[in-house]
Amino acid sequence: MKEEWLVICQALDTAVGDPAISYQFIERKKLLLWLCQKWQPSVQVIPYIGDDCWGPSKEELLQANTYEFEQV
Repeated sequence: MKEEWLVICQALDTAVGDPAISYQFIERKKLLLWLCQKWQPSVQVIPYIGDDCWGPSKEELLQANTYEFEQV
């Protein structure tokens, strides 16, 4: 997850000039945020040794969670 998250964030930074490509990267980022939200309860029990940065920040997950419930 960490590698895919870093790649999508870098891709978004480089695709600023092309709205069609940026849209695709934004949609992929939304999918990754959704996956993180769904996996989080299950993976919290797995011990993790390493830095905290394995993907989206807590703020990004919270914002995605808020967005999901607003859209219903």
